Amino acid sequence: MCTNFVDQTNCSDSSRVGFHCAINNYNSTVSKYMECKDIYHLCDDGLENTCEYVTPLCFVHKHKICDQEPDCPDGGDENNVICSSLTIQTCTRRGRLGLELPIPILVDRRFN
Repeated sequence: MCTNFVDQTNCSDSSRVGFHCAINNYNSTVSKYMECKDIYHLCDDGLENTCEYVTPLCFVHKHKICDQEPDCPDGGDENNVICSSLTIQTCTRRGRLGLELPIPILVDRRFN
């Protein structure tokens, strides 16, 4: 592994892609293994480290909350109370396949 983690970008294996972002102003991909690590900033906007605890044991990228695909072992990122209040308008999520999905209106930090 490179010390600047450049080997974790521009993934040619789609099963390793965590999300899409600009790196040095070029569209690229970042490995799912770099998500939420906060050890190095690869994306120009720091997107790879924009994560939330949705349950006490599940820390997940914000673009993967309420995206209709469970990422937490207990499914907390999809079953959480925050998924019951979504926007009507959609936006492109940069995680996974870049799906157009509604977003949670608020993030509940009480783990209801």
